[in-house]
Amino acid sequence: MAATSRTNYEKFMKELYRGSYVADLTYDTNALLALVPKNTRTGGTKYIKPVRYSHITGRSALFATADANIGPAARVRWEMDWTDHYVKAAVDNKAVVLSRQGGDASFRALLTDEVDSAHSAFANDVEIELHGDGTGSRGDVVSVSTVFITVGPGEGSNFNVGDSLVHTDASDVLLDTGEVQVVVGVNRDTDTIELDADWTTVSIATHKLVLEGDQGAKANGLKAWLPGSGVGATLFNSVNRTADPQRLAGNDGVKGTLSGLLVTDMLVQTCAKINRQGGKPTIALLGAGDFADLCLETENRGRYAKLGATSGNISFSALEVQTGSGAVPTVADRHTSDDQAFILDTRAIELYSAGPVPSLFNEDGSFYHRTEAADTLEFYLFAFYGLSVQDPGGCSWVQDVK
Repeated sequence: MAATSRTNYEKFMKELYRGSYVADLTYDTNALLALVPKNTRTGGTKYIKPVRYSHITGRSALFATADANIGPAARVRWEMDWTDHYVKAAVDNKAVVLSRQGGDASFRALLTDEVDSAHSAFANDVEIELHGDGTGSRGDVVSVSTVFITVGPGEGSNFNVGDSLVHTDASDVLLDTGEVQVVVGVNRDTDTIELDADWTTVSIATHKLVLEGDQGAKANGLKAWLPGSGVGATLFNSVNRTADPQRLAGNDGVKGTLSGLLVTDMLVQTCAKINRQGGKPTIALLGAGDFADLCLETENRGRYAKLGATSGNISFSALEVQTGSGAVPTVADRHTSDDQAFILDTRAIELYSAGPVPSLFNEDGSFYHRTEAADTLEFYLFAFYGLSVQDPGGCSWVQDVK
C-alpha cells in the first residue's frame, strides 16, 4: 500500500501538520492560546524584556528644579526562563496492519486521528498552564471522600480519564514522592474526579493536584504575573515587585455589587481602575457560567463581535461591554474558573517560544520512532516557551467576580 510506506506517510504528515491546520486544531477551544500574540523567534539562556514602570524624575514648572531632580525612569529587566513540554503519541503495530485491510484511507485516518489527538492534548496542557501560577497545579482540592476529590469551580475541565497525578501541599511541596494515582472518572458538573487509589497522605483542602512531572516545572501563567496586592518580596523573573505592585503585579479586581448586574459592574469598575494606571484593556476572559450571566445582564443592549485567532481560521464570539476604560470585548473561556476573570491588554503580552507551539519532532529526518521494547509506531510533539506580560499595570486577575 502506497500510503503505508514510510516515504508516503512522512510526506503527507509534512504537508498536513503545518500552517492553518495546526493553528485551527490547537486553538479551537483554547481562547487565550488563540488570542495572545506569538513570538516564535526567540532563544538564549534567558528571554529578557526591559520594562519602564515610572517616568523620569526631572520634571518641574521651574527649569532649575527640573535640572536638580533629573534622573532616569524606573526600569526593570524581566529575565524569563523556558518551559519544556512533550506529548507522546503511539499507534500499535497491530492497528497499523489491520488498517491496511481498509485501504490507504484507513491507515491515514488511523495515523492522523492519533496525531490530531496529540496536538489537542498539547494545546489543552499549554492553555491550562497559561492561566496558572507556575506551580503546575490543575486544581485546588476543595473536599475529599475516599478516592473522590472535588476541585475548584470549573477546574474539573482540566482533568481527563487516564491522567497520572501527584499532589502537593499549600507550599507546593511534593507529597508522597513516587506515588502516582490515575484518574479513572471525571464528573465535570460537580468538578469531582475519581482516582484509582488513595495517596498515603490524604489530600485535604489547600492541597493541589498536578500532572506527573509538572510539579514546579511549568511556565509562569497569568496568575503568577498578576497577583496584585497579594504579591510578596520573593523575586519574580529577577524583580522584586513590591516597589510598585499595581504597575509590576497587576490591579486587584473590583467585585460586582450591583443587583442584577454583578458581572457588568465588575467589568466596568475593574477597567476603570486599570484606566487610572494608564492601561487600556483589549480583552476580558470569563468563565462560562459568568459569561452566561453577562449575556443575560446585557440581553437587550449587548453588542457582539468576532475575535480572530493570531493565525488560522478560528474565531471567538465576543460581547463588547462599555467599561471604565472604553469598549472591551469579553469572551467565554472554559479554562477561566467561575467567579474569576482575566482582563488583559494583549498588546503587552506574548507567548514567546523557540519555534512553533507545538512542533512535531522531525529533527533526525523522521517523524516516527520505534523502540525494541514497544510494539508501536510513535510520534511526539514538543515546545520550549513561556509567557511574558510586559505591562502588568494594564491587566487584572479578578479573583472574586461577584
